[in-house]
Amino acid sequence: MSAEQARGGSVIPAWPVSEPDGGVVIEYVADWGALLSAWLSIVGAPRQTLARRLIERGERVWIGIANDVLQLFVNDPPLGTYSMVRHHALMLAAATTWLGPPTIDAWRHAHLGAARAFLRWHEHEPLWDAIGAAEDGLTQLLSDEGVRQAAPAALEWLDASTAARTRYIDFLGAASLGVAAVLGALKASTEPSAQWLARAVAELHPRPEFNRDWIEACAGFCHSERSEGSRL
Repeated sequence: MSAEQARGGSVIPAWPVSEPDGGVVIEYVADWGALLSAWLSIVGAPRQTLARRLIERGERVWIGIANDVLQLFVNDPPLGTYSMVRHHALMLAAATTWLGPPTIDAWRHAHLGAARAFLRWHEHEPLWDAIGAAEDGLTQLLSDEGVRQAAPAALEWLDASTAARTRYIDFLGAASLGVAAVLGALKASTEPSAQWLARAVAELHPRPEFNRDWIEACAGFCHSERSEGSRL
């Protein structure tokens, strides 16, 4: 599908769309350059080489498509309580697990880099106010026709529009915090990964407050990691 037709355009290049007959179409844009370059720019120097290597392997595209497929089988929270940062993080995390433990850890570390950037930008704000604003910013961003351009033109638009660029990278940072939190909870679990994920999808994801505690713990970890790094 072309970026002009797709719901997320070039900035969210894979998006599941419910059809009137109950089916789902996954809108897939071939060029992921806008998403990948924007995300890579916020990962931060200590983890950027790792993140670049993961991107060059093509894994993020398959994670993005797989998470939309998984979305068809998840139990959702009550209408109006779904969070693109908290709930959708489970889909992205689950779509990463088929890559195996070493690669899961690598993606978690890369997401932690983007999460730290988000937390640094909002260090003087309440965490959940900042996350809520990032989700609202995504909604505003997707209402702009600038997203529905081919990736090179979308990148030029983001470079030229401070408001659009800020909304985009803010959401990407918040989303990485959500994914890193879920991958951290998976890593800390004593259950086998498949068993943990099945329980998370069936029992935990439908909760309106899903992933709040994990995100708060992950934010605390990022802050402590930053403090430790500043003392070295």
